[in-house]
Amino acid sequence: MNGKRCSYSILSKNYGNKVYKYNLILNEIVQGIHLGPNFFRIGLILDSAIATPPTTGLTYKVHHLSLAMIERGHTYTFYICNRNFSRLEELENYKLPNIKVHIIDECLFYNAKYMTEVISRDKIDVMQFEVPQTFLDIGIKIRNNTCLPIVLVLHDLEDELMETLGKNQENELLDYIHYTAGHLADSVLTLTNTDKKKRIHKHNLPEHKLFTSPMGIDKSIAYHGPNTRDNIILFAGNQFHEPNSRSVQFLIDSVLPKVKEIHPNTKIKIIGMGPKEFQESYRGDERIVFTGEIKKEADYLYELSTGALGTCCVDSGCGMNAKITSYGAIGLPIILTPICYTGYEKITSLIVVDFDAEQIAREIIKLLSDKDKAKEIGRKNRELMHKYLAWQHIACNMEQAVYYAYRQKMEERSFKILNVKPLWLSENRHSKEVLKGHYVLDKGIVLKENKISEHYA
Repeated sequence: MNGKRCSYSILSKNYGNKVYKYNLILNEIVQGIHLGPNFFRIGLILDSAIATPPTTGLTYKVHHLSLAMIERGHTYTFYICNRNFSRLEELENYKLPNIKVHIIDECLFYNAKYMTEVISRDKIDVMQFEVPQTFLDIGIKIRNNTCLPIVLVLHDLEDELMETLGKNQENELLDYIHYTAGHLADSVLTLTNTDKKKRIHKHNLPEHKLFTSPMGIDKSIAYHGPNTRDNIILFAGNQFHEPNSRSVQFLIDSVLPKVKEIHPNTKIKIIGMGPKEFQESYRGDERIVFTGEIKKEADYLYELSTGALGTCCVDSGCGMNAKITSYGAIGLPIILTPICYTGYEKITSLIVVDFDAEQIAREIIKLLSDKDKAKEIGRKNRELMHKYLAWQHIACNMEQAVYYAYRQKMEERSFKILNVKPLWLSENRHSKEVLKGHYVLDKGIVLKENKISEHYA
């Protein structure tokens, strides 16, 4: 039975592995099953500049959560729109263990017919989209062609980000994109419970199709703790992202001078890619170190280990910040503003302060002045993140979202129409041969409605 029939169904009820629905348009009762595979072949469709190790929050999560899902027995195939690679040799540096990767140029990536053929050859069970715009552009068409279910990961509410940045004119379209994509996807993953509630109340998404999948921590990363020899304040993040660049400027121009009054040898190290003109504006300032984009994970972890503390002091944004779990993984104390605390509420050892230069400088000075306290806080951060934010735990929620999407779609494909008749018909106490047509008895006189009955014969 095709999906169109089930799309008008109401009053669904489960009986074990079976589900029954009433089709309001066609007046049918249909029966389906909930059965699905124990392990899924997942196709991740992503339009984003991507690298290993990941250099943005989005790709950081994609990378680690996919590996955690593979540990649970699922398989992944990546379909990446080529935003990075210009030479074949560069592809050899892009390595993901146990993941098949397609690097596809934009013309082919946004050709739904071509993508349908590629995905079908790979025998994918479920498609996963990380960007709602990409999902609306090609995901719907691919689903119509393949009948594959779709999990949509909505990392944050972009319209809220635009609002905090003062770009209100962009809100309406972004809000509508998230609203539409959320309703059309078979299941939806949000970063936090706060975001999940917003989806329910703001976009009226049904709660049963929403799952949470927060930013996680890689438990295999070795503990380093804060560097107590050098007073280095860390900020890790892509400075092309406006909230990050604003934060870096604020730390350098407003916070650092106050810290240096007590600790004159303090420096700020900014880890991650960024516009050359932005970095050039601080050239010659010995207080400031820009690492640029770091390609190797070992080098990235080394740079983190040089810090006395990590910061995430932004005044705009939404969702969760990967830099916080990066700091926590190696055992650093972390100072952040309330806007960054969403999703990290259980990490009670985080130092949360207002976006205020005096407050931030005061907390930094405390940590630089008390090395033992800094170590204690760093260890607690790592311990709590391992407990609540390990990728292995988060993969369980991802798994539920995948299974839900698969189940919904497979129900549509497995439904059969049931022949619903009165029970007494099965008793065989009625006549086998009866008069054909429509007869009317009026005061004992038998009339046959010839014209009407012959028309419908």
